[in-house]
Amino acid sequence: MGTCKKKYMMLTFAKKILTTRILSLLIFISAAITALGQNVYFDSSTKIINQTNTNVSPGDTVFLKSGSYDFLLFQDIQGDSLNPITITNYNGEVNISNTHYFGISFQNCQYIHLTGTHKYAIRIKEVTNGAGIGISQLSNYFEIDNIEVANTKIAGIMCKTDPGCDYKATRDSFLMEDIHIHDNYIHHTGTEGMYIGNSNYFGTSVTCNGQDTLLMPHLLKNVSIHDNLIKHTGWDGLQVSSAIENCAVYGNRIYYDSQEEQDFQMSGLIVGTGSDCDCYNNRIAYGKGIGIEFYGTGGQRIFNNIIIEAGKSYFPNDPTKEKYGIYLSKKEILDPDSAFYLYHNTIIRPKSDGIRFNMSHHESAGNKIQNNIIIDPGAYSYYEDLNTFRTGNDAYVFLKDTTMDVTISHNIFRQNLAYPRFLDTSRNNFTLRPSSPAIDSGVDLSNDSILFDFYYNPRPYGNGYDIGAFEYDPHFLGKENKTENKTILFPNPAQKYFKVKGIDRQFHLSLLSFNGTCLYSNENYQPGDSVSTKAFAPGMYFVKLTFNDGQIKLLKLIIH
Repeated sequence: MGTCKKKYMMLTFAKKILTTRILSLLIFISAAITALGQNVYFDSSTKIINQTNTNVSPGDTVFLKSGSYDFLLFQDIQGDSLNPITITNYNGEVNISNTHYFGISFQNCQYIHLTGTHKYAIRIKEVTNGAGIGISQLSNYFEIDNIEVANTKIAGIMCKTDPGCDYKATRDSFLMEDIHIHDNYIHHTGTEGMYIGNSNYFGTSVTCNGQDTLLMPHLLKNVSIHDNLIKHTGWDGLQVSSAIENCAVYGNRIYYDSQEEQDFQMSGLIVGTGSDCDCYNNRIAYGKGIGIEFYGTGGQRIFNNIIIEAGKSYFPNDPTKEKYGIYLSKKEILDPDSAFYLYHNTIIRPKSDGIRFNMSHHESAGNKIQNNIIIDPGAYSYYEDLNTFRTGNDAYVFLKDTTMDVTISHNIFRQNLAYPRFLDTSRNNFTLRPSSPAIDSGVDLSNDSILFDFYYNPRPYGNGYDIGAFEYDPHFLGKENKTENKTILFPNPAQKYFKVKGIDRQFHLSLLSFNGTCLYSNENYQPGDSVSTKAFAPGMYFVKLTFNDGQIKLLKLIIH
């Protein structure tokens, strides 16, 4: 195996190493079906699949024949960590519409991979009295992808087991683990697009055996929510709560959230109390709520997000109805790191403040707000006219406590959208022109393991870090990294090895950890050669290709 000549990044975020190995949960969710499994087929007359009417064993594939289904209830279907059960469509699309309380429900199921054979090959078209997909009753270890969910009365996907008087789902009895939800399309939901984990982190009072009892809900760890498309939600677009360890929310596109204007349920993306989730590379636009609402435990990074006109359509003529680009508040901050790190976010025309810190100096210390672009926050003129100690500049970053321990530097704060010289604001293309003042003007964040930009292109490029969500690179001309349009890693996810395909020239190949450490290097890699992955732990990595002309390409790799 090749060795690396140097470290690409310092790993000062030791606490985050496990967190940002966000896909370690993928041990059990392989695209390949174990040879021990068999195929089990069901047609559209099926409503309930359990161990009473079928014998589904670990490693089996459940094929749903194409057609129109009423609903699907899975009960007590259990794979194991080495042999998950795959549920997918067969010979065409599966469509589900009903007046029931769910489209697909999983009750006491473990190690399940629900997937469409192609994009949105399983479609939940309407559920007039409930959620699209429910994962409950102690269900655990799930992957869901390539599913469409639409027109639901409540959430698109709901994933939690509420505690009850049997105490089976309380915090000291049950831990939900390895939840991986990606590449789904969720739209026109009555409440949340996704509701992951219980939002009542501090407990719920219920009556058990005639006594008022405080029940603490279960926690989650190893949670990865990414690359989902979410549109037109009644309440929050995406909510994750009580995810206490190894959580990441990234690459999601969320549009038109909070259309029902329900108080305290209005955000594009909300990380609820008790959660240790990094949030990055999300695009959130045109919602009526806050862009990102954050109640993390401390030590989290919020970076490379694009937030466009958050809350701007919510009571547009009433500045007292405040909505922000990013809102941070304390509910449960845990040692040792009480800080929040906001880097490289591009926030365009929020209704009120770009960023609001709703905390006191004794609650959080060491915060950093660096390399962000905030343009035209709506509260600027409002603060100017208030005749208080607040000024228009507070609309960029509003500190509830002005003695807050926070470093605010190397940002672009302007009212004029033209100032950063974005490529094409008429099309919401906020990549940088060659003359942009954001280029090479940021602070060096290599010690914070900021390795890539919104398009996963390498960061930094040139003489320094650029400000905002995008790193300018003339090779890419403001577009996604398309060094070779057909470049792929195969297989991906990889179990034993991977190859680079689609390039007919030599390059230097490096395998990097999520935090930037070089783990393997081959200066003379030949396209098509196999690179063994047996020595690397399951998780998310980057394959870095460096060409002779200096061009660099980063490719995401999942290792099982």
